[in-house]
Amino acid sequence: MQLAKLFGPILVALVGEALGAPADVEASSVSSQASPTTLIKTTSTDIGPRPNLVCKPTGPGYCTLEIYSARPPVGRVVVLYDYNCDTMGIWPAGSGVLPANGEWSLHSRLPYSVELKLHGDDLEPQGEIWYKGRKTDINAGWRYNCNDFSNDTECLRLAFNCS
Repeated sequence: MQLAKLFGPILVALVGEALGAPADVEASSVSSQASPTTLIKTTSTDIGPRPNLVCKPTGPGYCTLEIYSARPPVGRVVVLYDYNCDTMGIWPAGSGVLPANGEWSLHSRLPYSVELKLHGDDLEPQGEIWYKGRKTDINAGWRYNCNDFSNDTECLRLAFNCS
């Protein structure tokens, strides 16, 4: 569990200013792993994925789900962006991380929750998301190294129809 304390702030920093988000980003709730909505404050801009890899504008009607994974036992951080790459939600709320496997209802500014189901390898998750009755396979996303030289983190960017 000490590794989670060490790498948890690094994963949180991945979703802060390094991604072009404002210094104070409101974190959204996760219903199956409830934690209160809080503000995540980050100050470091030198860690995290290369900004040109994080989110690409998709066009109206599409959103991007970004999953940051770290070697066990650390877990994952999930970020949802709108079609302009504005942050719509970050999970989990606060400074923790999601476990490698599980099912979550992700609540954001979208009118409906995004249902996320993950299983499999800790660095390369398998699974699916559901939004408004439409399924999108995680394997349809683009996987890449999150810009660490030790290969302890991997990222996945997945565009899906959120209209």
